[in-house]
Amino acid sequence: MIFDTTHTLYVIISLLFTILILFVAKKYIKSKKNKLRFLRIFSVGTFLLHISIIWTTYLKNDSNYGFAYDNILFPIYFCNLAMYCLIICSFMDTNKKYFRPFATFTAWAGIFGSLISLFYPEYYLNSPTLKDWSVLKSLLSHSTMLVGCLYLFVGNFIKLDIKNIIYYCYGLIGCLIVGLFNNIFLGLFGKEANSMYLKEPPLSDAPYLNCITISLLMLFVIFVSIQVKRLIIIKFKKQELSMNEA
Repeated sequence: MIFDTTHTLYVIISLLFTILILFVAKKYIKSKKNKLRFLRIFSVGTFLLHISIIWTTYLKNDSNYGFAYDNILFPIYFCNLAMYCLIICSFMDTNKKYFRPFATFTAWAGIFGSLISLFYPEYYLNSPTLKDWSVLKSLLSHSTMLVGCLYLFVGNFIKLDIKNIIYYCYGLIGCLIVGLFNNIFLGLFGKEANSMYLKEPPLSDAPYLNCITISLLMLFVIFVSIQVKRLIIIKFKKQELSMNEA
């Protein structure tokens, strides 16, 4: 059951640590080289946590192999793709023209994917305990991805403006291509994949929350965030102007 004591405490602690880590990073990490190092720590750390189930299942079982879910082998889900984008982004040349569009999509995709998974962890419903490493590593990897993706904004790699919507639309087209490829390719081998939820919505009880409506909601959240930032800037400018006139 989600939002039981364990899940609630984890979400609260995770978000508090996220704020603390980003605050410390913003205050003390100044050079571009160190900013990239910080970003790479969380991008690679997220990936290692994600695939760690291969080694833990190998070490626990008597058989001579580890177990890997489909989303370990392929970017089945939206957050899987965001994770790989974060790794690529952390090793890209930030001076290239394509960096900002790619990093902008990565940041928003990782933020959305992390928060959705933290607040509605489907894997936790199946096994509501943090003693299960497959559950704990999933929660931890989404927490680290959230830090990395937010840091793209906090570390001034990208900025929040109206172009975010355009760049995110480009990324959504990429998600569509990846989802179609996964569904078609895995279908050739008899696998019933529902990559990017292109075939069926994530929640059977809420069929209206499909890949299209969720994408539109994401774009709406981005738009609202941009407008909130604009209003805050306007407010501070008015206060600064009034102080100068006084």
